[in-house]
Amino acid sequence: MSIFLGEDGLWHHVNLKSGGHTRPVNCRLLSGFTDGQSKGVFVSNSEISEFQHAVYYKNIRLKWNYGNDGVADDDVIHVKVFGIEMVYVAEGEFYVGMCPVSNDDYENNPFELTKITTPDASEVPAICFACPTLTCGSDSLTEYSKGGQPSIDGGYDLQSDFPNGYNAFYCSKYELTLGQYAEFLNCLTNDQVSNRWHKYDSIVGIYDNCKQPRRYSLYISDTDSDNDGDLDFTSDNPDLPLSFLDLDDGLAYADWSGLRPMTEMEFEKACRGPAEPIYHEFAWGTEPIYSEHVYEVINYGLPDEVIDLAFAPNYSDSMGNATYAKNAISTDAYVPDDNLCPGFAAGGCFNGIDNDCEDDGPLRVGVFAASYSEPSRALAGGSYYGIMELSGGITERIISVEESNFDGTHGDGEINAMGESDLATSADSVWGHDSSGVRGGRYDSDKTGVPILSSRHLVSDRKASIRALDSRLHGAGMRFVRSVQ
Repeated sequence: MSIFLGEDGLWHHVNLKSGGHTRPVNCRLLSGFTDGQSKGVFVSNSEISEFQHAVYYKNIRLKWNYGNDGVADDDVIHVKVFGIEMVYVAEGEFYVGMCPVSNDDYENNPFELTKITTPDASEVPAICFACPTLTCGSDSLTEYSKGGQPSIDGGYDLQSDFPNGYNAFYCSKYELTLGQYAEFLNCLTNDQVSNRWHKYDSIVGIYDNCKQPRRYSLYISDTDSDNDGDLDFTSDNPDLPLSFLDLDDGLAYADWSGLRPMTEMEFEKACRGPAEPIYHEFAWGTEPIYSEHVYEVINYGLPDEVIDLAFAPNYSDSMGNATYAKNAISTDAYVPDDNLCPGFAAGGCFNGIDNDCEDDGPLRVGVFAASYSEPSRALAGGSYYGIMELSGGITERIISVEESNFDGTHGDGEINAMGESDLATSADSVWGHDSSGVRGGRYDSDKTGVPILSSRHLVSDRKASIRALDSRLHGAGMRFVRSVQ
């Protein structure tokens, strides 16, 4: 997407032409339209192929209807161009849910194992009664639930255009990063920024002595580098996922970037793809998760932050890799202290080096994939499609199936004067707020042993799928999707 600084001193999205763009060989450009206007393009390889290297295209030229945006031929303008790495999730049938084996499985509130066979979300799906043999019949999409846990009342009652995951969509490969969010803030007015930026120590946490940055680094810089007269922001850790993300922050970014929130059914499709479900599987498609030793990290806080593979046996070449409580990151001598951050696994903090929670936090996005020369899906902690950190890292804000009126409308590139998404705040809002939730677990979630956080990393775990978490929670972030048109 591209924006320009107008005569009014505000940044505006450009309206691109529908065609006539210039592209190099082996490159495909696909315009993305919202309300008949193209705010950006998808850039991809022109042919389906398998490769693991950086994509680099030179001399891409996009045609801009600048006259329609009030720009004259002789105007001198400032333009910014942004790129978000997205992954194509193909159209087709897939499964949601899992088959409970023990009473403990009901704690996860999964959907009944269900095969989604149509894009019409209002149609009754096929429930797989004979788990785990996948013999499916007709019933309603519900969930297994244990008393006292959050649940969805009324079963499956969605409108036909609710994004149920059957149709193809593009999904962010990584969670929204600190660097991306800083660039977003740098395109807003000071009034808009006042509602979209915060200091970590302004948030009332569960424990006052844990009110620490947790690697959150997003602050006002000393210069107005883009000459727009508004505050500029920067981050010391631009490649870290943005935690402390309020839902309104995420919805505003999605609207501004022409994307939308992901539904929880799309979340399971992004993890599992069309494959048959595996009991207690994580996003990388198997049950084992590495928990034997802490990870050792080198280049901590740098762009090339990676797991130190020379420090055996601190990583797994057979189990799935994810950042969570059982493999708290070590960057120095670390002794947990039960008086700090009480209530979490083994006491103490996670990823900490100073025993005061200051360095408790996630690792950079894609850290496991970047740590290996030829990573497998499990080693990278990647999904069926190569989407990273859907299990572990930071928890993913999603739209629950309880938000039956959500229709997958895309953002239009504009937010209101207070920095809010019009799609989330209007009287006829099509973006759910009250029925949002989180999926995928986070860096301080445990796999077992901590009841409130147990097994949050499982593909089918829905324990927090209708917990709106209307606060800037230290482990909450977001990634975004866009329907294929």
